[in-house]
Amino acid sequence: MTAARAFCQDVYALGASVSLGPFELDEAASLGAAFVAIDPWQRLGFEAERLQRFFASQDPSAARFAIRRDGQMAGFVCVNPTWLCGPYLHFLGVLPQFQGNGIGSAIVAWFVAEAQRAGDRNAWVCVSHFNSGARALYEANGFVQAATLQDLMQNGAAEILLRKVLFVQGNAAQPSEK
Repeated sequence: MTAARAFCQDVYALGASVSLGPFELDEAASLGAAFVAIDPWQRLGFEAERLQRFFASQDPSAARFAIRRDGQMAGFVCVNPTWLCGPYLHFLGVLPQFQGNGIGSAIVAWFVAEAQRAGDRNAWVCVSHFNSGARALYEANGFVQAATLQDLMQNGAAEILLRKVLFVQGNAAQPSEK
């Protein structure tokens, strides 16, 4: 499988009650309003309309999924499958009422497994410097800081680029030890 074929299924089952599937455009407005009320989007001053446009956009280079738990909308995930020798987890948001139940961990595990299955060398994510919960989630899954991007989203704030090396030797045919 090539990297271009990763993240291409319509539905992914991530356990007994969590799945990723098609995102309905009429869900964009409610999700935009929900996410601007919580960090990091609240602290960064995002407007609901901006997130709505992002959720509703039809970018063919990105894989977009609704996160559902027991059939209910629980969040949104967007992956750019081909970034720097691997995919970039562009957006992962879990609604507050669904947080703390392992959904974020399941999404990160899925993201890494898809990248490995595609033979990618790296997996990437970016997190706001103040978002300690998200950073801890990624670090617990083997991501390490690759760069600090000062003033990227907001003056005085930094975004931390995290990388997980999936293959440490010459090519993707030799997976690293976990």
